[in-house]
Amino acid sequence: MIKEVDINLLTDYRQYGVMPGAKDFNKQGVEKLVYQWGGELKGHFYDYLFFGQFPSLVNESDAEARKKYLIEAVYKKTLEYDIPKIFSVEKIEELKFLFQILVSEIGSLLEIENMASEAGLNRETVTKYLRYFENSLLIHFVYNFSKSFRKSKRLLRKIYLESVNFYAAFRDLENLAIDSPAIGFLVENYFFNILQQSYQYIAFYRVRKEEFDFIVTKDLMDRKSNQYFEIKHTNNIRESDISFIKKEARKAGDAYVIISKDTLEFSEKRNIFPVWIIKGQ
Repeated sequence: MIKEVDINLLTDYRQYGVMPGAKDFNKQGVEKLVYQWGGELKGHFYDYLFFGQFPSLVNESDAEARKKYLIEAVYKKTLEYDIPKIFSVEKIEELKFLFQILVSEIGSLLEIENMASEAGLNRETVTKYLRYFENSLLIHFVYNFSKSFRKSKRLLRKIYLESVNFYAAFRDLENLAIDSPAIGFLVENYFFNILQQSYQYIAFYRVRKEEFDFIVTKDLMDRKSNQYFEIKHTNNIRESDISFIKKEARKAGDAYVIISKDTLEFSEKRNIFPVWIIKGQ
């Protein structure tokens, strides 16, 4: 949600913003977004990333008031009242603490044992609480890619938040640099949320120690329908860092997409887009 925006910027964004997987975007329009509106678009994007997904916060400029609202919305309503009431949870403080841990684990492989140790809970309780969070639409699990949907459920998992704004409820953002790794994970989570609007099957792809962020498809049995995405919230994108996604896309005979901080690049084999020109449905 964007506030106090130049109507011409908004018109151009609606017309030229790029949807994930789009094949027929307007290159000149995309360049206009990046080179004419880039500075303003970035400002709106990062504000949205931290606080802008809740309509009640759009016109609130005070950071502490914003954080208080998020804490009230997540802690007081969902974690302290809704989930304990619906699922008969008794260890409410442990439930809340576990969620704080999850907020710091965006895009990381799920390690139940480590999480249980940190939260002071046993494995069974952590597994149960994670299911409560998922059923309450606070988190989403993303699994390692497999052509068998049933098999994928037994593979490695990552966690993404329903709203990246949850991060702002528990962290001090004033001294957080835009280039910090934490922002990169938030951008990754944001892009996942955008993918959810268009694709039912979203996975990451990991083979031994090689990995890229997202593979999406509308048909698991048709390899040619796979689309490949890597998030690199940096302007220093090294070819060695994207060799795995490049290799897998080449096998399928398809292009791949890199989501960057500011870099824009078009080519036959890949496109690189700044995250702040990506739009959902």
